[in-house]
Amino acid sequence: MTISTKQWQYALFTLFLVPGLPLSTWISRTPDIRDTLQASTSLMGWIIFGLACGSLIGLLTANGLIGRVGQNLL
Repeated sequence: MTISTKQWQYALFTLFLVPGLPLSTWISRTPDIRDTLQASTSLMGWIIFGLACGSLIGLLTANGLIGRVGQNLL
């Protein structure tokens, strides 16, 4: 069974939509989250910086993990 180009497009759209939607709603609610946590603006900056660093670390380590474990992990 082969997958058509349209199915690949839908799959790729879904892969970008699933993490993008929660991130976009979280970013738009950042001031409310800051007030709820009673955090300062600089602390929120550090939190966002930590999220960015975590994303970069995940991107850099995923290649080695997939190479070591393989794609049959799931």
